[in-house]
Amino acid sequence: MLIGNEREQWLLYSAMVPFRGAGIGNVCRRCGLENEVGRVLISRRGFLAASAAGLLLTACGEDDSAPAAEKPRPLSAAEAELLALCRFRLHQRDVVPVEMAWPGDPSMTVRGALGLRDGRGHGVLSTPGAEERLIVWDLVRVGTAPAADSVPALDAWATRALSTGVPQDIFLLLALSLGADRPENPVLLQQSSARFLREDEVAGVPVVVLEGPRPADEAERKSSRSRYWIAEDGTVRRFEAYLGDAGGRFAALTVIAEDPSPEGLAQVVPQVLRTS
Repeated sequence: MLIGNEREQWLLYSAMVPFRGAGIGNVCRRCGLENEVGRVLISRRGFLAASAAGLLLTACGEDDSAPAAEKPRPLSAAEAELLALCRFRLHQRDVVPVEMAWPGDPSMTVRGALGLRDGRGHGVLSTPGAEERLIVWDLVRVGTAPAADSVPALDAWATRALSTGVPQDIFLLLALSLGADRPENPVLLQQSSARFLREDEVAGVPVVVLEGPRPADEAERKSSRSRYWIAEDGTVRRFEAYLGDAGGRFAALTVIAEDPSPEGLAQVVPQVLRTS
């Protein structure tokens, strides 16, 4: 259920961990909310955007059984620079083709693309035992329609509001919040609880796997709830988030070579979701 109580909204917003270490009292650039004790003026779009921005690093879920990392260590200066640049490099791209995998029951896979500057996503949705569907979403609503080689008519789409109480919806929101319009502060990241996990590969490309910072009230946790797989040039190749309700497994977003969606799907997102 979407949190509607103003005090609960404040508690969630004030608990968010900004990636760049902005202090209490700042205005959130992403949603325009003033972080002022005792008073939060918030719209549904702003609340969902703020929720996604905060969850991007902490990737909070209700289940506290996130798997522990293997021999993590503090970031080196070079690794902090990579983490500081990775979201900015994503934001510089007009479109980011991705494959998103939710491991819960039922599992869910979306192959499509993200428009991080516009806050919109689209793709082909697959779930076990069901026919594929097209999916479009923004920071407020999600819509689906039967899969086809061309974009269905507007009356073929079913839409609903996104909810921060649904882990799959949080995953969609997180995906749209992966970009940042400026680099982060590498010095603050190196001083934070962000950690190096290991070296690995994604589609044959060498990467380092780094944990995002943990919120202050989870300082004693054995591992973070978010992981970034970053190539040497600072590009994110994969992002993982533990959102709970998935048997201890991480949801994963992997950057792929091209968008497999039907041509023109990105252009109808505003009309389907009735947004400008």
